[in-house]
Amino acid sequence: MKRFRFRLQKYLNLKVQQERLARLKVARARAAYMLEVNRLQEIEEKTGELLAQGREALRGSILPELLVLCSSCLQVQERLACEQQAAVERAKDQLREEQRALLRVRQDRRLLERLRQRRWGAYYAEFLRSEQKTLDEIGSILFTRR
Repeated sequence: MKRFRFRLQKYLNLKVQQERLARLKVARARAAYMLEVNRLQEIEEKTGELLAQGREALRGSILPELLVLCSSCLQVQERLACEQQAAVERAKDQLREEQRALLRVRQDRRLLERLRQRRWGAYYAEFLRSEQKTLDEIGSILFTRR
């Protein structure tokens, strides 16, 4: 009997490679998302520090110029936080898209692997039938010789 050959093996190999690439893209997107989240946290921490310094300045004698400067710094921090929040959302959307792509490729690969397993099972069952037929013929020949 001829060897088992899955005709879609090259396509399955391609899907395996695509899944590896998709996993890499997900990892990169996750790293980019975490980087953006960390930047947002740093901005929020800096804003908290500026607010604390502003409160301390209000308790003591404060110069009007310093109050205006502190206020403008807080406005800049709020704008930065808003922009960074948008960057976090973009990174999150990109991560979700990469995860969806990975899921699609993984489903395609699993489908091909199940098909390969079914074909292998059919091939192996036919192989066993062929072997049993050969053994039965040998047994029949030996029986008739006695």
